[in-house]
Amino acid sequence: MAGETPPPPGNPGLGLLRGVAFANGGVILALEILASRILSPVFGSSLAVWSSLIAVVLGGLSLGYMWGGRRADGPMPRRALGAALAYGGLLTLAIIPLRGVLPALLFTAGARAGPLLASLLLLFAPGLLLGMVLPLSTRMATPGLERMGRSVGELYALATLGSILGALATGFLLIPLLDVTLLLALLGAIPLALSLPFRGLRVAPLALAGIVLLLASPRDPLAAETLWERNSEYAHLRVLERNGSRYLLMDSILQGGLDAGGRASTRYLERFPEAAALAPRHERALILGLGTGGGAWVLHRVAPRVEVVEVDPQVARVSRDHFLSRVGWEPAIHLEDARVFLATTPQRYDVIVVDTYTGSSIPPHLATREFVRLLKSRLEPGGLAIINLLGSPGGERSRLWRAVAATYASEFPRLGVNILHPQDTVSNVLLLATEGDTEFPRGYRETRDFEGAPVLTDERAPVEWLATPVVEEMYRVTVAWLHSPWNA
Repeated sequence: MAGETPPPPGNPGLGLLRGVAFANGGVILALEILASRILSPVFGSSLAVWSSLIAVVLGGLSLGYMWGGRRADGPMPRRALGAALAYGGLLTLAIIPLRGVLPALLFTAGARAGPLLASLLLLFAPGLLLGMVLPLSTRMATPGLERMGRSVGELYALATLGSILGALATGFLLIPLLDVTLLLALLGAIPLALSLPFRGLRVAPLALAGIVLLLASPRDPLAAETLWERNSEYAHLRVLERNGSRYLLMDSILQGGLDAGGRASTRYLERFPEAAALAPRHERALILGLGTGGGAWVLHRVAPRVEVVEVDPQVARVSRDHFLSRVGWEPAIHLEDARVFLATTPQRYDVIVVDTYTGSSIPPHLATREFVRLLKSRLEPGGLAIINLLGSPGGERSRLWRAVAATYASEFPRLGVNILHPQDTVSNVLLLATEGDTEFPRGYRETRDFEGAPVLTDERAPVEWLATPVVEEMYRVTVAWLHSPWNA
C-alpha cells in the first residue's frame, strides 16, 4: 500500500502478515464447522452440540487474544507467532486420534454434557493457540502508533473475511466432497506451513509429530461391512451390508434396512399399510422423510400413488442406489423441506406419513402446532396422518412423543397411540390422527390425555431437550446391535 511504514527490520513483510491473518481466520471457522460433523455421529446435530462448539471456540479465542496480546508486548513476538501457528496446527491434527474417545463421553456424560466436554477436549487448545495469531500479527505489522488503527483494522478485516470464506467453503463444498480425516489434515497443515517463515527448520519435528498423528487415526470397525459412506449437508450417512441385508445409519443411529427380497428390517413400517387402508380413499399418499425408502415401498401396496418429500439429496441418492434398486421400484421424490413443500403444494392427500425422526434429532419446525395445522390442510376429508416417533410408555423417554401427541391432539379431534414394543427401553411409537369416524386398527389406543405434556409451537418447541433421553438410549441400542455376535 502506498505510503505505509514498513515493519521494523527482522519482521516479516506486511503481505505475509495479511496472508497469515486471512488464512488463520479461515482455518478457525472451518474447524468449528467441521467439528459439528465430528460430533454428530455420536451426539447428533442438536442445539446442545452447536451451543457447545460455539461457546468453546469463542472461549479459546478470547483467552488466545489475551495471551497473544501479552506475548506481543514481549521481546520476541515473531518467535511467539511461529510457535502459536505451529502448535495450533499440531493440536488440530491431534483431533484425528482423539475422536475415538467421543463414544465414551456419551456413555459417561450423556447427550447434553457430552458435547460440551467433547468440544473442550477437541477444540479449546487449538482455538486458544490460533487465537494468539491475530494480536501477534498486528503487533508486528504496526511499527509505530501513527498507523496503528489502520493496521489493526486491516488485519481484523482480513481475518474476518477469511472466516467468512472458510465457513462457506467448508459447509457448501469441502464437507460434502472430502473425508473428515482429510479435512482435519488440511486444516492442521495450513498453520504448520504458515509457521515456516517464522520458525524455519524448527518446524520439522512438529511436522513429523503431525504425520504420526495422521497415522494414529482410529480404525473404523465397520469398514469391512460399509458399502457407502458420505457426509451430507445434514448428517453423516453410512450403508452397511450384513447377512444379505442392507442397513442405513444416519449420525450412527440405525434408520432401517431392506433384505434382498425387499422386506423391511424395521417392523414399524409394516404398520403403515394397515393404517392407511382405513382412509375413505387411499389412492394418494405422501411420506415426509425418505430414509431407506422402505416406508414408501410398503405403503404402495395400498396406495397406488406414493410421493416422498426428502430434504437431503444424499439420502435420496442412497435410497435409490442401495435400497429401492433391490425391489425395482421408486416413488416420486421431492427434494425440499417438508414444511416448505406442504406450504406450496396445492395437492391434497388421503394419507400423510410423518417419518422425519432420525433418532439423533427431530426437526423442531416439523413438530409444532403450526406445522400440524398446515399438514391437516393438505389432507382430503376423512384423511389420516400417521406419525412415527420413538420413546417408552412412561418416564423421561416418553416426554417427546407425549408432547408431539398433545400437539396433534390440539388440531385433530381424534388421536390414537400405538407403542409397538412397550417392553423395550425404546420403541417405535405410532400416532394416528384423523377427523374421520373410522375405527382405529388393532393396537391403537384412542386418547387425548397426555398428563400435562406441552403443546409445541413455533414460539416454543424444546424438542432437543425432550428428545435427549431417547437419543442417548438409541445410541446405546445401535452400538449393541452393531457389535452383537448374533449380527456378525
